[in-house]
This record gives sequence, structure tokens and C-alpha cells, in this order.
Amino acid sequence: MKGLKLKLHIENEIGYGVTPQEILEIMEIASVLGIHAVTTAAPILAEEVALAQAGN
Repeated sequence: MKGLKLKLHIENEIGYGVTPQEILEIMEIASVLGIHAVTTAAPILAEEVALAQAGN
């Protein structure tokens, strides 16, 4: 469930023009609080970047 919500947030961030680098910076900050969030988010980010690039 968390992965699906995180995927939605990343999709929205990319849709609003947030760069993958900016998302990774946020993930780095989040890793201080919990590595689990980063291990969940990184594959979703990679998937969303690929989808965004394929759509352009």
C-alpha cells in the first residue's frame, strides 16, 4: 500500500516539473529518518522516469 501511494506522489512530482535529481535529494534527506523509504522509492522513481521519458 505504501508503495502505491509513493508511486502516486512521484508521478505527481514529475508532472509538476520536479526533476529526478530533486527527488533523489529528498530521498537522501529521508534516508536519515529511515532507509526503508528510500529502498521503496528508488525503484518507483526509476520506473516513473522511464515512463516520462518514453512519453516525451
